[in-house]
Amino acid sequence: MLNCTFNAYNSIGFLCNDLRYLYLANKLSYEKYNVFAYNMPPDNISSNITLCNSVNDLCKKAQIIFAPFPLKDVSFIKYLNNTHTLISGGFNNDILSFLQNNSIKYIDLLKDESFILFNSIATAEGTVAKAIELTPINIARSKSLVLGYGRCGHTIAYTLRNLNSKVTVCARTNSKMADTPVYDFDTMVLPKLASDISKFDIIINTVPSPIISNEMIDSLKKDTIIIDIASSPGLDHHYAENNNITTIHYLGIPGKISPKSTAVFLFDLLFN
Repeated sequence: MLNCTFNAYNSIGFLCNDLRYLYLANKLSYEKYNVFAYNMPPDNISSNITLCNSVNDLCKKAQIIFAPFPLKDVSFIKYLNNTHTLISGGFNNDILSFLQNNSIKYIDLLKDESFILFNSIATAEGTVAKAIELTPINIARSKSLVLGYGRCGHTIAYTLRNLNSKVTVCARTNSKMADTPVYDFDTMVLPKLASDISKFDIIINTVPSPIISNEMIDSLKKDTIIIDIASSPGLDHHYAENNNITTIHYLGIPGKISPKSTAVFLFDLLFN
């Protein structure tokens, strides 16, 4: 759990139009927090929220700054000082150095275990919902392959297994998959991927590197679907589509399918 001491005396600013932040901003405003926003569409925003004309204007008025995560556009940080707390995630070393050198407090949501777990559940639900939408067959009795066995990979595999899919998880070594017998997952080490990938109906990639080659795509059944949720693509999507393989690079899933739930979770995590 994050150690936060935020209260209604703090002014709070939101720097983006992420739906999760829209719900959170509205909830905070209803709870009598002083809320400011920049780059949020005016539709559906609480009348209690003050819209700012610029990033600089928002940073002058708010002490707690919510920025997108993972954090990519950092042009705003020049407006921060040691009176601010930045809440975002995925800080690189340059950003961390700037924040630390300028005594700017920060919270990296993507380092908090409870938020990571919550995010993986929302990601798994959204990924499986997309699989149900795209595949021409039932999830039950399908053959599913999950590439990568980190937090998201595990939760996706578990969700598919609960829908009676025959699930195989793939990682670089067997040691990464030591707990799979508990969950009744089959396993595959990465060197066997090329020879075995054609067996599957549903392939879900969580590995942020080109793990599925064009030759592997050529070997797939034409009704195979690939859902790639990695931040960096795990395959050449254009090549797959040109070969009549249904594929989607599906990012930011929690913000798309459960923004209100995420907002409630963030409120409880940071303000309760």
